[in-house]
Amino acid sequence: GNDPAHRFEIGGVCVTVMPDLIVQGRGPKFGALKFRYVKTKPITDKWAAYSATLLHQFVEERLSGPDGAVDRRRCNFVDVFAGRVHEAPSNFKELRKDVEAACWHIKELWPSVRMGDS
Repeated sequence: GNDPAHRFEIGGVCVTVMPDLIVQGRGPKFGALKFRYVKTKPITDKWAAYSATLLHQFVEERLSGPDGAVDRRRCNFVDVFAGRVHEAPSNFKELRKDVEAACWHIKELWPSVRMGDS
């Protein structure tokens, strides 16, 4: 999380995305994988869709060059113990708008958040 290359701004909030594996296919097609190693409860499909969408956005904004194309199907969130692979959904643009709206909301609320009693 300390590497500035893993941070980008969404809706006024600094978001950190750290892929576990970068994928480059034939030609200038890029993708990435993030592995989840939690035994207790599988990730929900909704959570996985947002996670894969953020991974896709990160690859698009930070890793692919001017000639590179990002393939959303190669941006996967892998829930290892549940045995499920979630790819960035085809409606990723809609999900990105949801994430941006949530970040704007967080940005607006953050100044009013109090940490402990001062």
